[in-house]
Amino acid sequence: MGTTKLEAARLEIRPSKERKATQHLRAAYRKNFDSRLLTQSLEDVANLLGEVAESVSMRQKLQRLRQKEHGQSPEKERGQER
Repeated sequence: MGTTKLEAARLEIRPSKERKATQHLRAAYRKNFDSRLLTQSLEDVANLLGEVAESVSMRQKLQRLRQKEHGQSPEKERGQER
């Protein structure tokens, strides 16, 4: 599998995995959940993978745009419902 295909697959899979992990962490930590710590951790992972760390909100906007292009309705994330 080429580098481009791996990158495309990772970009397709990663948002849903991050969303599931965030939901799991919120459920586990409840009141002690710290979104700033999660954001920093996501940036740390991006740095370890040699990526330019996108802001989480930018990544979410890109995901919504991709979903609209593919005719899917964007899912609301739990943290965005306030």
